Amino acid sequence: MSVERAALVYDFVCFLHTRSGRGDDDWLNDTAEQLQAEDALWDSANVRHGDKFDALAQAARDEIEAGATLPMCDEHGEFYNLRQLYQPGLV
Repeated sequence: MSVERAALVYDFVCFLHTRSGRGDDDWLNDTAEQLQAEDALWDSANVRHGDKFDALAQAARDEIEAGATLPMCDEHGEFYNLRQLYQPGLV
């Protein structure tokens, strides 16, 4: 995926998140049953797709080792904005 396409996808996901009506901390109000049901979904996804997740993790490690990645945080530990990363001379 190109850098420009990744930025567009990121912007779209942010847009969808703001339109969802659900705040970042709404999960704090979930019942124990809701949390257990969500955990069960994650567990079953890990069982069904564990090999794919392992392959993705290995691909990420390979990219990091090859130097084909960009930093997530600046020297102060603050996350870079995706658009900042692609401005020449910033990183």
